[in-house]
Amino acid sequence: MALLSRIEGFYLSILRVIILAAATIALVIVVFGCVRSAPLLMQQLGGASQQQQTTGGSLSEFVSEKRAEGIETAAAPPTAAQPETPQSIKEAVALLARYDKERLGEDLDVNGATRVLMERHDALPYEYQSAYGASLKRLMEQLVVSKGSPLQMDQINELLNWHDQKFQSNVEAQAAKKAADNAAALQAIAVAAVALLVFLLIVFCFIFVKIERNLRLVQMVDRTPGAGGSSPASA
Repeated sequence: MALLSRIEGFYLSILRVIILAAATIALVIVVFGCVRSAPLLMQQLGGASQQQQTTGGSLSEFVSEKRAEGIETAAAPPTAAQPETPQSIKEAVALLARYDKERLGEDLDVNGATRVLMERHDALPYEYQSAYGASLKRLMEQLVVSKGSPLQMDQINELLNWHDQKFQSNVEAQAAKKAADNAAALQAIAVAAVALLVFLLIVFCFIFVKIERNLRLVQMVDRTPGAGGSSPASA
């Protein structure tokens, strides 16, 4: 019996080490999953109400693409950086009207241009609308200060369409990245949840084994002769 008890104690010691190691690993995975997923979730939750920053490209990029296609356009704007100012569709239309008047000698249909640009603006997700206005105004600033042969209205329309396509591509790229970040965060949460469940199961298993062993020890003590009190006195 003593030999069996020693063997049992030896195996229980090994089991205790394994349980503690597995529980520690599971707990580390839980912490790692929470640490990894928390910043991504905070970024997604915080970014839902914030304006996203992206651009539809610059005039110089448009000119470079068209030159590669063999189409002459206005020269690129000066390399000096344009000042960063509050942006809006109204200011972009005003710049376009100024270009149309000064370079082409025509009067722009401001209301019509505003309506068209606002339709494009409103078709975008809310969080990208502010960035669209800023990008459009920046493009019009570059157009106003450009040198060389002026763009005709059909070329300006092509420029605006090019800008919108490029802006939409950037929006889609950011949306894809956001979806990937969300998937990574959910995966980290799932791993942390499974690890937490494993940790709890291991802890409960350890507790049950400990309780069962203590109960058997108590039963063994109760069955030991003389364990409950002193032996009867001899006559």
